[in-house]
Amino acid sequence: MLETRPLGLTGIAMAVLAVYVFWRRPTPEGRALALLMAGVAIWSNLYMLELTAIELPAKLFWAKLKYIGIVIVPPAWLLFAIQYAGYRRWNTPFRFALLVAGAAGALATVLTNDAHHLFWKSAEIDLSGRFSVLHLPMGIAFWFWATYFYLLLLSGTILIIVAFFRSSHFYRKQAGAILIAALAPLAGNILFLSGLSPVPHLDLTPFALAISCLACTWALFHLYLADLVPIARAAIVDSMDDCVIVLDKQSRVAEMNPPAQRLAKRPLSSVIGQPVDKTLPELSARLNSHAGKTADEEMVLYENGRQHTYDVKVSRLLDHNDSLISEVVVLRDITQRKQMEVELMKHKERLEDLVRERTTELVEINEQLVRQIVERRQTEEKLEASRSEIRLLSKKLMQTHEEERRGLSLNLHEGLAQYVASVKMAVENLSKLANVEDQRTRDTANDIGKKLDAMTADIRHLSTRLRPRMLDEIGLASTIESYLMDFEDETGIRCEWECEVEDKKYNPEVTTCLYRVMQEALSNISRHSGASCVKVGLCLKEKCLALVVEDNGHGFDPSRIDVRRSLGLVGIRERVDQLSGTVTTFTQVGQGTRIEARVPIE
Repeated sequence: MLETRPLGLTGIAMAVLAVYVFWRRPTPEGRALALLMAGVAIWSNLYMLELTAIELPAKLFWAKLKYIGIVIVPPAWLLFAIQYAGYRRWNTPFRFALLVAGAAGALATVLTNDAHHLFWKSAEIDLSGRFSVLHLPMGIAFWFWATYFYLLLLSGTILIIVAFFRSSHFYRKQAGAILIAALAPLAGNILFLSGLSPVPHLDLTPFALAISCLACTWALFHLYLADLVPIARAAIVDSMDDCVIVLDKQSRVAEMNPPAQRLAKRPLSSVIGQPVDKTLPELSARLNSHAGKTADEEMVLYENGRQHTYDVKVSRLLDHNDSLISEVVVLRDITQRKQMEVELMKHKERLEDLVRERTTELVEINEQLVRQIVERRQTEEKLEASRSEIRLLSKKLMQTHEEERRGLSLNLHEGLAQYVASVKMAVENLSKLANVEDQRTRDTANDIGKKLDAMTADIRHLSTRLRPRMLDEIGLASTIESYLMDFEDETGIRCEWECEVEDKKYNPEVTTCLYRVMQEALSNISRHSGASCVKVGLCLKEKCLALVVEDNGHGFDPSRIDVRRSLGLVGIRERVDQLSGTVTTFTQVGQGTRIEARVPIE
């Protein structure tokens, strides 16, 4: 039937437009518009199949299926209107589920009508006109769902009308085209339901959708419906502190927000459609200098005799063919920022002056520090050299002292002791040669012999103290053991000896050092410690010969020691340091003292 071709063309056109919008604008409002067009496409195509069908069952089949598109249109229209008018917060998952449930309920009522006959009571074909149409007396369920869907359509239409009056000139044509696309099928449906259709029982709504198709096509390709949607325009643009000016392709003012109107000193009604060179000549000159490209620069304007600096940004809006749609000019007042920059520059210069002054002072201080460091390093080097010389001299003095002791000990033992022994022999011979009656001479000789024996013992003791011969001839261990026996006899302090090394000859410097450490430690114990027992040990530790001297005396506080009165400890450390050894002292008041000296064997 030729009369139904507009329905087919409308359905195909709406299907193509739905795919285009869905691809071009993948946003909530774009998807809602695509869903709306898809519903119209289904409604138109299936109604065309209903009209072309001949048999009643076929007509009823297509009549039921067309409601798939019919139940989609009102919810999709409301969703699109909510998005377009800028009320996105209304679109909650719960409300969307209610819309889906309503559409599903209506469709289920239609598809199950044969069981309850609540949607239409009966069905017959009317052949009285030019079309073979269904005559369906509507039941209570039809009027219920019709009321529900009309409320959805009315709500969406009201939102579009509000957006129409709230929109600027730039968007008003777009909103008007949407209203035409919505009202045309609504009028056709009202004529159908009221029985005023020129053809009895013929639904004019799908035919009116052809007008909607033309309006949507014009809005899409001439008013860029899929590219420009005034979402919350008043909340975004009007509330901005920056001046926003929208120009059309001919550089005429299409929109100005309140700050821009104050800048132009003219109301919006007097500037809409006027060339920008008549509204803001200074801005026009800037736009001409950047024709055909995006600009970002500064501009100076005078308001009430005061200079204001603006940051000017010009953005070009292009369609998918890179053709100019409009230009958006944003002017931001940066006068305060410029003033702050001037103040900051002054502070920066002052700060740089202070930094230079401080840098000069720091350079001078640094030079002084460098000189002091050099002088201190030189002093430390001289002091270290002096210390090295003192150590070397101390070592030399100790060696010389030790050699003199060795020589003196040898002279006492080999010279004076032998001389005293020969005198004693002479006295003994004199006592033998005296007469038996000369008792007085014999007694005198015996007395001299005893004194000579005591002198010999003193000479041997002194020789041992100076340098015991057994230290060189036998070894350190035996020498220490012998010395401890004499020390115990002389002082009454019990001595415990523990030796873990063989009695062999070590480096003479090592044995002499440890022997003198032992002597000095025992001397300090006998004079200061008040000890009743001394433990002395000799062992090998980590390639070192270690000597340990420990007493049970009253000890002392190391932090309160007077160096001037503790020359014994200083002498011990000095001897051990000469051989790269270590001395460790453990002491505590009331708990005795322990001295450990380690000297490398090699």
